[in-house]
Amino acid sequence: MRFMTDLGVTVCVVMAASLLVALTVVPMVAAFLLAGESRRRSALIDWLSDVYGRILGFTLRHRPLFVLSIVFFLWGSYYLFSGIERSLGAHSIERQVRINVDTPRNYSLEQTAALFEEVRSVLDARREELEISDIAYEYNRSSGRSRGGWRGHQEFDIFLKDEDVSRRSTREIQDEIRGLMPTKAGVEFRIAQSMGRGGRSSGISLEVHGDDIAVLELVAKKVAAALAELPWVKDVDTSLDSGDQEIHVRPRRARTEQSGLSSQAVAATVSSALTSRPVSQIRTDEREVEMVVQFREEDRRTLDQLKTLPVQASAGNQPIGALADFSVESGPRTIERENRLPELDVTANTVSGTTSFRMMGEVRQILASVKLPPGYQWEFGRWVRFAQQDLSGAAVALGLALLLVYLIMAALFESFIQPLTIMLSIPFAFIGVGIALRLANQSMTSETNIGLIILLGVVVNNAIVLLDHINHLRAQGIPRSEAIVLGGRHRLRPILMTTLTTILGLMPMVAPLLFPGVLGQPEGRAAQWAPISLVILGGLTTSTGLTLVIIPTFYSLMDDLAVFFGRVVRAASIDKEHAHETS
Repeated sequence: MRFMTDLGVTVCVVMAASLLVALTVVPMVAAFLLAGESRRRSALIDWLSDVYGRILGFTLRHRPLFVLSIVFFLWGSYYLFSGIERSLGAHSIERQVRINVDTPRNYSLEQTAALFEEVRSVLDARREELEISDIAYEYNRSSGRSRGGWRGHQEFDIFLKDEDVSRRSTREIQDEIRGLMPTKAGVEFRIAQSMGRGGRSSGISLEVHGDDIAVLELVAKKVAAALAELPWVKDVDTSLDSGDQEIHVRPRRARTEQSGLSSQAVAATVSSALTSRPVSQIRTDEREVEMVVQFREEDRRTLDQLKTLPVQASAGNQPIGALADFSVESGPRTIERENRLPELDVTANTVSGTTSFRMMGEVRQILASVKLPPGYQWEFGRWVRFAQQDLSGAAVALGLALLLVYLIMAALFESFIQPLTIMLSIPFAFIGVGIALRLANQSMTSETNIGLIILLGVVVNNAIVLLDHINHLRAQGIPRSEAIVLGGRHRLRPILMTTLTTILGLMPMVAPLLFPGVLGQPEGRAAQWAPISLVILGGLTTSTGLTLVIIPTFYSLMDDLAVFFGRVVRAASIDKEHAHETS
């Protein structure tokens, strides 16, 4: 909603400034530049005006036929528009691929480094083919399973070239990278969930809640397995991690007491040998330098070397392995909570790149068959809830825009009937919106809703220009049918000019959707703005053509209806006055 508000304010400011310039600067400049100029006639425009005038004459003589055509077009508008899939996010995928890497527990740091270097070499050898601009990776001593998404401990971040110079989509490159990963025993490469602008996920995101984290892990695995059965789902992952690998040292109380030692002595020996905390400082003339004392790397690399560390005792030094028991265990895991309950996330990418209402219905249907223990439940992630709130807000904004457009036209035309005639051009615009979205394989998102709101204010302009001039001609005494035909011929040129300039001005923003791979990929910034322009372009194209033909005919019908109701009101008033005089 914040994005819609900022965009709305920007559009209002630009339109207000444009109106001010059109009313003041443009007439002054025109009077100076066009002094002594005569209007240049165009043979094409004159021919179009003649054809258009004959079409209007035909429609006015066959109004019942065009009433049926209006019903047909309105039905077509509803059919096209209602069949478009509604998605919770745009195709604004970041040009980045993230790979989480899980390694076995027995992997040393050198083995992990060799693995990452091998993967980097494979990717770097095909840098141009995969359109890679940079490769970054991170690994550490910890092995096992790292958390999914952007919180992984061992991961590759592959940054791709910008969408305006790319010929391949992120998903194509992602699928190819998945096939390039080497096969290693115990090593798993997991493609992280794709992210859009603002950090929003562009796939399925579920949250599983419960009391016991151990039971919650089993529940999350069942939910992930059920989700993986859907044919349009891939890269299913959970936020489970295995914890860091730790060595637990437990002193043997009897042995330490026999040696005259305490558990603190054992702990101090391990700490002084392995930690890198400063034990003292060396003062120089310029500054103080911290002094760190620890065993060399080659002397503390394995567990057997740790067990041979000498512990100073009164009876002589003894190896720490004789005084304590050692075990390798998993450290504490990262646990997230929501409403004071532990939470695990289940994420997945979708083949289409967005999450639609149909997909959400299929997820609900398949997860309804998964039996969960009492007190454990799943729900869609917070980004899904935010997207649903955006769609609800867009519906309210759309209704408010319709009301405001009608009220301002009713005030300017001083009529309640003529604004209804003009508002009829809006459903005709939905025909073009439906066709444009289907041709570009786009769904209804928050961005397309913004385009619809802007379209409401733009699409009525042609009808306003046309009907206002018809009213002006009728006020001069010209009969209605003649005024309609003459007004249409007079206003054809400005209507075509404004429409064509608007369409051509929007073409650069829509080009990535219409020509993907030739003029860049419809991702990132292009995917954020292109749907808005696509909606305006498609709606304005069909609305202009249908407005020029159908609105004048509908105007005559509404005018007849207004005359009929006027006669009824006057007849009722006369009957009332007659009854009053009789009494």
